[in-house]
Amino acid sequence: MNIPEGYNIDKNKILVLQLDKSIYGLRGSPLRWCETFTEALLESGMEPLKSDPCMFKSKTEELFIGIYVDDGIVIGKRKAINTLMEKLNRYFSLTNGEDNPVVLEIEITNKTT
Repeated sequence: MNIPEGYNIDKNKILVLQLDKSIYGLRGSPLRWCETFTEALLESGMEPLKSDPCMFKSKTEELFIGIYVDDGIVIGKRKAINTLMEKLNRYFSLTNGEDNPVVLEIEITNKTT
């Protein structure tokens, strides 16, 4: 890491630079991402399961979301899923996996009965 341009330093001093936010690839980045995404889910009306903190359920509907690193799968009724995705799109740029229905190398199919 280089010191920003225009910052005058005495080369005999040892400096430590403090980052304003996490950078992808740093040791603390996964924890910071988890905290950020969890906060967004909580604000969107989701709560973590006691048995697994990577699984969240809606406080009001039959809606579940499972998170693995930076991938997730949402299970529920279409209207509830769309509402959650709209809320989360305020915080993040999300992709819809319907075009590629594979999560953790498991192919997902949607069948209506």
